[in-house]
Amino acid sequence: MTEEHLSILDKHEPESHHHQRQQDNGTVHTTPTKSNNTLHTNNNRMMLDIPLERLRNELQRLRLTSEKLQQENKVLQDNNKRLMMASKQSQELFCGIVNHTKSLKDKNAQLELELGQAQDEIYNQKLIHQELKEGIAMKNAAYEAEVMLRTECQRVLGEVVDVVQETCRKPKIVEDVLTKTEGLTR
Repeated sequence: MTEEHLSILDKHEPESHHHQRQQDNGTVHTTPTKSNNTLHTNNNRMMLDIPLERLRNELQRLRLTSEKLQQENKVLQDNNKRLMMASKQSQELFCGIVNHTKSLKDKNAQLELELGQAQDEIYNQKLIHQELKEGIAMKNAAYEAEVMLRTECQRVLGEVVDVVQETCRKPKIVEDVLTKTEGLTR
């Protein structure tokens, strides 16, 4: 008889109806005492003579417990299936994110390379721009110097023409000087 059967006995029968003794190996043997509800031994087999109604009630209680446990087990299995599916979807999503991250990293490296090239090009364009700016400044300075020189030449030429007109008595020379200096003095 198992310990479970003994525990059932303990629940349903008072201690005075049976006597227990423990052997050296730890097994428990119950020796029957005189009573209507007693344990009987028959060739090392023990049989329980408990009212049938009690056994039916215990069986009913165990069946209800079993059904309840089966229902809980089904709920747990369903939850486990959902969790496994969610885990699989999360894993697939994670793999997608990893792949997307890798492609973004590659694209970022490409953009950094292009940015470096663009910055080099901008630097070169700035150098060219600065050279052109300096060239324009030099040409402006040369032009201003030429304008000043021309202005000064025109002023001097104008004074020469004035002197020729005042001092020269030959109208042909004055007319030739005026014709030749006409475009230069304006």
